[in-house]
Amino acid sequence: MLLGIRPQNIRESRSGDDPEAFPTVTAQVEVREYTGSDLFLHLAAGPQQFVARVDERIPAKPGQAIEVAFDMNTMHAFDERSGHSLL
Repeated sequence: MLLGIRPQNIRESRSGDDPEAFPTVTAQVEVREYTGSDLFLHLAAGPQQFVARVDERIPAKPGQAIEVAFDMNTMHAFDERSGHSLL
């Protein structure tokens, strides 16, 4: 099974977030990419790489570690072989 989550559903974790509602992970910023009004952070946590769309005021720079939260209510599950949605 593959899990997927859209970049807009991954955000910088803030103190006070409910860790049960928003699981978090520490990730290394690899690339900071502006695309018009959006800021995308290309992140790595161990062997996993993913992209988060965040507020452009976040000062994260390449090489810096940040804590990000995942809105698991928006997660998608796929069959690894066929690519078909399981939900």
